[in-house]
Amino acid sequence: MKNKERKNDVSEVELKDLLKVFVRRKWWFIGAFIIIFITGILFTFLRTPQFNMTSTLIISSIEPECYESLMKSFPEKTGELTGVSNVSESKKLLSEDLLEEVAANINYNIDVDELKDTVFVYAKRGEILELTTVYNDAEKTYKINKVLLETYLNKREYEINQAYQNLLDEIELEMSTITTEIEDLSEQSNNENNLINKEIELKYETYYSLEENRDVLIENKNYFTERISVSEAPDISNVYAYFNYKRDIIFSFFLAIALGLITVFAANYFQSLKK
Repeated sequence: MKNKERKNDVSEVELKDLLKVFVRRKWWFIGAFIIIFITGILFTFLRTPQFNMTSTLIISSIEPECYESLMKSFPEKTGELTGVSNVSESKKLLSEDLLEEVAANINYNIDVDELKDTVFVYAKRGEILELTTVYNDAEKTYKINKVLLETYLNKREYEINQAYQNLLDEIELEMSTITTEIEDLSEQSNNENNLINKEIELKYETYYSLEENRDVLIENKNYFTERISVSEAPDISNVYAYFNYKRDIIFSFFLAIALGLITVFAANYFQSLKK
């Protein structure tokens, strides 16, 4: 019991001492509070506002069974067509050549380095890709987002269709080569050479496999090429300023109190050291 009473007495003494220090140096608190609070208010109302807008893309994937055999025969060309994901596309959206093209297409003066600080791309789960632009002007925020998205879509539509055509051409070239080889082998098989006949059979199997893959590509062209769609298009009504005057004023008020108290006790501490 005595220990508890002593602890309570010590706490009361310490609290009284702190109050005495605060009362004795209250003008330090008032001065620090006014300076910090006014600085916070000025910063809140004089800073340049930042505007934000986000558009959303859906990056569709291709089922692996649709291109497994093609990947074995034409890995490079197949990879160019099928290797489209929200992760790979996020890198393309921030690529140097695309941003240079966007900077050239925007009507006001903005360079690639400034664009890099303005554009943010987020690859999310579920094949979702978010394109966010942040700038100090609402109309320019919208314009950057719109031009970037349009430039990217046009560029990628051309590249994906080109990759599709390159793969198709590669398949047809290989089929043509196999046809020629079969004709040459058929001429040699007149002597009933079993090895040659077996080779012809294998060539036919490869040919039919390629023909099947080619037909799948042709019949499902949209499935292979129309991989990128816009879920949420750029709209100037979706531009918003992400600052809150009320929140910032309240924050400045409590920050001024905290730093005012720190100033009071810091001043008392250093005064004690001098004595």
